[in-house]
Amino acid sequence: METTQKEYWYFMVLMLILSWHGDATLPKTADSVVKLETNTTLTCTCPWSGNLSQISWEKRTDSQKEKVAVYHTTYGLHEFGKYKGRVKFLKSLPLDGSILITQTTEEDLGLYQCSVHSFPKGSWTKDIRVEKTAVDIDGSENRSEVVVEKGHNFTLRCHYVQNGTVHQVTFEKLGEKSKDTIALCNFSDGNFTGSDYKQRILLNCSSIQASLLIMNITDKDGGIYRCRLRTNSGNQTTTLSLSLLKWAGLPNMNLIFYAGAGAAGFIVLVILVATTLVYQNRRKKKRMKTRDKFQVVKKRQLNNYEQASVYDRMKKKAKHQDTDEIYVNIPNPPRRTKKKT
Repeated sequence: METTQKEYWYFMVLMLILSWHGDATLPKTADSVVKLETNTTLTCTCPWSGNLSQISWEKRTDSQKEKVAVYHTTYGLHEFGKYKGRVKFLKSLPLDGSILITQTTEEDLGLYQCSVHSFPKGSWTKDIRVEKTAVDIDGSENRSEVVVEKGHNFTLRCHYVQNGTVHQVTFEKLGEKSKDTIALCNFSDGNFTGSDYKQRILLNCSSIQASLLIMNITDKDGGIYRCRLRTNSGNQTTTLSLSLLKWAGLPNMNLIFYAGAGAAGFIVLVILVATTLVYQNRRKKKRMKTRDKFQVVKKRQLNNYEQASVYDRMKKKAKHQDTDEIYVNIPNPPRRTKKKT
């Protein structure tokens, strides 16, 4: 009996040692996992604001670091070793450290670290793992559909069926060729939050009801999300599809209200302006008619007054005119005699 108990305890201790050893050799959790292609893009966009000074890339293993490339705003680009002539910095945004590695092979598989140095906040890093198969989406699993308005919040909840002890909860965003680890709850080793999401998530690591809140949803947040629970009796998965609210699909009532109010206000303004113009035009015409009529009457009065004055002066007699007869002495004209022939 005692021998049996000792063997049992030896077995348990051995299992614990093996489990600890297995956890120690597990690969480091990466912010993103990217599928290996002929030309592989590694996305690294710092969410801060500031002035860029330098971007550096390294490939990391357990024992060493291998420099890939460095970009400096003053000194330009420098590539190292086997990456010479194969690295292109995309620089689509002010603090974008994303690169394109060309002619990639299986030798390029592994963990890469991107460091974006800016002023005044300092250095921001992101770990990206390149694998042969980055995404493992099961098309047969049930997938919920969620519609969220841009700028609002989104909550991902894990549906846990009590079927054992939960050891780890992982929240992921899945793409066609990549997978982002948003957050991870490990109840023995602690929590992990992805570099792209640290400033805008709230994580609830309750083993019974784990949830993730993403704030201020943008266009880039649309896609497939997954929550995975690892228990001692197996894994449980919750998957949903997030899409942003579009005007053509489901209009926003607030936008409709504001648009309607604006249109109504514009119509009222147009009516007031038109009414004012019509009223002023009518007043102007009325004043012109009154002025023309007054001028005609005034002109007639003036004409009558002038004609009457002339006529009266013609008819009026002099005040001191005498009625006596006037005699004038006219000499007799000489008589003309006819000449005798």
